[in-house]
Amino acid sequence: MFIDDLRRALRRLVAQPAPALGAVLMLALAIGLATAMFSLIDTLLMRTVPFPQAERLAHVMMLGPSGGSISVDPSVLHAWRESRLFDRVEAQAPATMLLGSGADLTSSKGAYVSPGLLQMLGARPINGRLFSPEEGRPGTGDRVVIAERLWRSMFGADLAAIGTRMLVEGSPATLIGVLPDEFRFPEWDTAVWRPMDFLAPPAGDRPVLPRAIVRYSPGIPAADALKAATTMAHEAYPPQADNQWAQAESLASPYQGKYARAAAPVLAAAAVMVFLVLCANVSGLLLARLDARMREIGVAAALGASRGRLMREALVESLCLGAGGLALGLAVAAGLLTIARAWLPEALLIHTLNPIDLDARAFAAASAAGGAAVLAAGLLPAWFATRVSPMSAMRPAARGSSEGRGSRAARRVLLVSEVAFACMLLVGASLLVRSFMRMAGAERGLDSSGVTTAWVQGIGGQDATGPARVAASRRLEEALRQLPGVQAVAFSFGTPPDGGGWTMGEWVSDGSSAAPIEATFQQYQVGPDFFDLYRIPIVRGRTFRTEDHERTVVISERIADLLWPGVDPVGRSFHREGKEPFTVIGVARELHLPTTETRSDRPEFYLQFVPGRANVSINIRCGGPCPDVARIRQTVRDVEPRADVWQAGVLDRAYLAEVEGPRAAAALVLTLALIAAVAVGGGLFAVLSYAAGRRRREFGIRLALGARPGEIGGLMLREGARVVVAGAVIGGLGAWWLSRALSSLMYGVTPGDPGSWLMVAGLLIVIALAASWRPAARAARIDPSMLLREE
Repeated sequence: MFIDDLRRALRRLVAQPAPALGAVLMLALAIGLATAMFSLIDTLLMRTVPFPQAERLAHVMMLGPSGGSISVDPSVLHAWRESRLFDRVEAQAPATMLLGSGADLTSSKGAYVSPGLLQMLGARPINGRLFSPEEGRPGTGDRVVIAERLWRSMFGADLAAIGTRMLVEGSPATLIGVLPDEFRFPEWDTAVWRPMDFLAPPAGDRPVLPRAIVRYSPGIPAADALKAATTMAHEAYPPQADNQWAQAESLASPYQGKYARAAAPVLAAAAVMVFLVLCANVSGLLLARLDARMREIGVAAALGASRGRLMREALVESLCLGAGGLALGLAVAAGLLTIARAWLPEALLIHTLNPIDLDARAFAAASAAGGAAVLAAGLLPAWFATRVSPMSAMRPAARGSSEGRGSRAARRVLLVSEVAFACMLLVGASLLVRSFMRMAGAERGLDSSGVTTAWVQGIGGQDATGPARVAASRRLEEALRQLPGVQAVAFSFGTPPDGGGWTMGEWVSDGSSAAPIEATFQQYQVGPDFFDLYRIPIVRGRTFRTEDHERTVVISERIADLLWPGVDPVGRSFHREGKEPFTVIGVARELHLPTTETRSDRPEFYLQFVPGRANVSINIRCGGPCPDVARIRQTVRDVEPRADVWQAGVLDRAYLAEVEGPRAAAALVLTLALIAAVAVGGGLFAVLSYAAGRRRREFGIRLALGARPGEIGGLMLREGARVVVAGAVIGGLGAWWLSRALSSLMYGVTPGDPGSWLMVAGLLIVIALAASWRPAARAARIDPSMLLREE
């Protein structure tokens, strides 16, 4: 019975391929968008990491109320490994590694790993092998495993590259294996792994401290294991473990920033709205298709076909369309994910260790979306089409009569719903786009163009004295000034926008009646050339001089307004409860970090930089293109072999990273909103064109009785306008609620932003006119005499 229904449905679809193809394409787009969005959100926020026994894996560190370290001492690592608290204890230390030399010098994310770590995480090389247990010890550390993308770019994916010697950190190393790009650890873009025996005593002036990665033993609760691990750490290395305890961060659950977590429900809701809009479009198309077959359905009912059988035939036809839409939708989803992998910014991907692809969960989501699409698109048309009365359907005039009231009302409800969803999407998209534009164009308070920054640690070696470090710093500064394009170099402790640290508490100014102010300030240590390099104006007072004492500070405008509103703060003092006072010698223009997380944009003050620190920040301004990071790292290594460079990069990228998430969210929601708007326009055009065709007899009679063509055209325009206005009113109420939910994602824009609402209103008017104009013109050109001849 089902096979017969299927054959008849296929014959009907083949007989009228254009409507069937349009329905399949709309269903494919709906299913593809829903599946791709589910895959993205699942990858970024819900799926566990793709490692064996992921729920038992954790990163264990020693932390306390006053801070601590995410790394542990080798003696602590050894104690944990020798115990039975953990099934396995491995370690890793992320690093940036130099590859090649000369003109081929490049910089890549890498990691030093204990020999058994990759095996514990289930890594499977696509070529070569992983590290053996003895590798990483003295004399066996010249091995390297690289990522597939690096293998393709450096060796052209040559299978014979295994065993080749390559330069890593200036020393030759033997390539022994290639890992697929799907393997991501410790970061999503790590491309080089080198073995290291973290239990051996630290060698050289640049010790690499391990970060412990453990797998809990079966049957031992995690809390008990961490409590015992704390006791062992206290016994193994008391100086580090004093007032600290073992804390764990599970590897099973992916971590995402606050913006991504807030944006995920919005993106999911937007995808669901577009899904419903497209399904409503298909439902309207099927309703019109079945409405045109009323006579056929009425004859079948008159011959004894039950309503259940007629509904089954209609649903089988929808099922055929849904099956085609599902197959094509999976291809659409795969294409969208391919685009996402190439286009999504690091701000959304940097915290996930999962590859973005179609897996079993995505196929399940696609199947669910396909089933929902078939029900949403096919149930309503089947219900109305089978309510036909055999007598009314078989009347000779039925073929040219107006459409039924029930089906007409159903199509109007579907169109109003589409417009409402599109209105909500357009308002949300306009708010997010305007927010992104405000954020991208916000004043930063400094000139970051042409500036490269880096942190350098270990200048002069671990045991160097202050004068030795001062001399080493001067040699390094002079070498960096000699690089092509470099205009200025300034040392500091802390670079914008993160600073060298922050300090919080109750601050008291020197006013006799001043009340304490609870605040958190960003702190930098800088020299006088820092302000010139970043072109930060001193609006009052002056910068530092050599003879200034260590408690003199330059403050920002916000701190001045907080502590001395309306008063010149130069020469005044302030302090934190229980600390020595600072004396203000100048006020600098306020620095701003455009971000939706307002707590990250803190007011700042500057202490005087004291030369001779082992760890410093380097600020480099260039007149043209700056030397790349690899060249800067190599220069530091040439001058100071004992120093190490980390977190090096172009400063503009640090600011752009803050807007990449908002840009991606705005672009995604805008794309979905435009798809919904186009679907609404197409659906409104199709329904009005169908209605005009079904009402040709009515319009002909009106014209024959003296109605003007403009009145007939106006009738169709008003029909489209009523639908759009009703949908806009309902959608406006929903958009107001949605805009309140978007407040945590907006910067410099309020939910009631008039510009956003006016743009949406204008776009809806354009959609209504564009969709209604041609059906109205066709209705106005009907010739009554032609209709009479047809009768």
